[in-house]
Amino acid sequence: MTDANLVGIIVARQAQLKLGEVEFAKRLGVSRATWFLIKKGERSPGQKFIRGILKAFPELQLHIYQYLSEQSK
Repeated sequence: MTDANLVGIIVARQAQLKLGEVEFAKRLGVSRATWFLIKKGERSPGQKFIRGILKAFPELQLHIYQYLSEQSK
């Protein structure tokens, strides 16, 4: 799974929840600027971002596992 695939899944979750950029970034535990850069593909998801996803959305655990597995290859 690429950065873009993971971000697409997370953007879809944001849309499902109908959350704005600031509120969604807060849920992930990152700044709005960090979320914006990741969303635009200008920054790769880092450890803090990954931890934030797992904490805020544990149902995405399988996607995170797939992403991390492919990143370690």
